[in-house]
Amino acid sequence: MTRENILIVLKVVLVIFVVLEIAIWNDVSDKMTEEELAQARREAIDAAAKERAKKVKPGMAQTY
Repeated sequence: MTRENILIVLKVVLVIFVVLEIAIWNDVSDKMTEEELAQARREAIDAAAKERAKKVKPGMAQTY
């Protein structure tokens, strides 16, 4: 495959990915109110922060 063909394929894959993301987002946002969605987002961020904190070794600087 030439570079041009690869770029075309990547663009098509990107478009498909974006369409699927929008479809998933619409599905989620239809089922949740704005407050529920904000709460779920906060919980996901907090869970990720706790996981990162577990990986920090004693004496390591924790910078974000």
